[in-house]
Amino acid sequence: SERRNNERLLVAARDAADKALQSNSRFLGAASHDLRQPLQTMAILAHNLKRIVHEPAAQAPLDNLVNTVQSASRLLNKLLDISQLEAGGTTIELGDHPIRQMLQVLVDDFGPMVQHKGLELLVDVHDVIVRTDATLFDQLIRNLISNALKFTLKGQITVRGIASAEHLLLDIADTGIGIDQSDLPHIFEDFYQVARSGANREGYGLGLGIARRLANALGLELTVQSTVGVGTTFTAKVPLACARTAAVSRSAPDAAVIADESTPTPNTIGSGETLRVLLVDDDYAVRDATNLLLQLEGYSVLAAFGLEDALQQCADHGPPDLVVSDYHLEKSVSGVQVLQQIRRLYGQDIPAIFVTGDTSQIEMPRLGLSSTQLLRKPVEPETLLRTIRATIAR
Repeated sequence: SERRNNERLLVAARDAADKALQSNSRFLGAASHDLRQPLQTMAILAHNLKRIVHEPAAQAPLDNLVNTVQSASRLLNKLLDISQLEAGGTTIELGDHPIRQMLQVLVDDFGPMVQHKGLELLVDVHDVIVRTDATLFDQLIRNLISNALKFTLKGQITVRGIASAEHLLLDIADTGIGIDQSDLPHIFEDFYQVARSGANREGYGLGLGIARRLANALGLELTVQSTVGVGTTFTAKVPLACARTAAVSRSAPDAAVIADESTPTPNTIGSGETLRVLLVDDDYAVRDATNLLLQLEGYSVLAAFGLEDALQQCADHGPPDLVVSDYHLEKSVSGVQVLQQIRRLYGQDIPAIFVTGDTSQIEMPRLGLSSTQLLRKPVEPETLLRTIRATIAR
């Protein structure tokens, strides 16, 4: 009788814990959306002001405004990432992914930041197929590269990997200031920052804590080696897909290097006409700020509130060359539905960029949509513009 009673108590405690986790996940989803929306608006408005206001005395305050909004956005993202991982609100969806293709996205995204610091980002990895969750793995490597950028003043950051029979040993190595041996046991602790000359103190000491949680969630072994004044290397042991698919190429890997690029903003199509962007967002503040951002870049913008408004804009002005839409719209309509109807209407594979404040994992390939990308709010204006340029170029 006592045993049965204990079992009932254990089941009740487990059910209560499950409900608490579900409630926490729902709260995080709602809080994430509500907090990200105003930050998204502020980020774009600050960027727009920098473009419009040319008074010399206003430049320093505007720079401070832009930096403050970016700092708040990054902190919010990190805190929500930690909360979601701790609450168990992250679903692991394993799949087979080509490592070189995944890393090329990171090379493209980090390009401007690497160039600004006068560094090089090298990728030297065997072309193999890894077994992992693409979204979480991408986030893990981003955190490690960001950490390397933070502590590297000159030289390079190298992402290198050598495949064995079952695993890929992936190194993220830098030529930065290095970490003292006394600090190494603590670097994965939240808010811990290396107190050394040359260390960048602008962060919050959360990036490596998130990296540790992501590695644990993915079941990856994550280790670190460092020498003061020489650099630091983080190593992730990533499982390969089955042998047949893993051995895409076991020849010596060739290195990809970020080169200096000065590509102008492509805001016209082949005929020389201004490129037409359909912008769909049910938040007036975000939509108006983004509308101005795109117009300042030279795009012709059709701004819409929801599905019916978007279809009317297309009827009045013709098909767009690109759709930029919030993922979740009014009346339970999604940006995907807007895109699908416009594509059916014109019989064209119109490219699209979706922006969302949703913390849940949304996999565009699983939705069966080609020529689409997903960005998480708050999106820095330059990131949005860079994604638009890349989408147009493709």
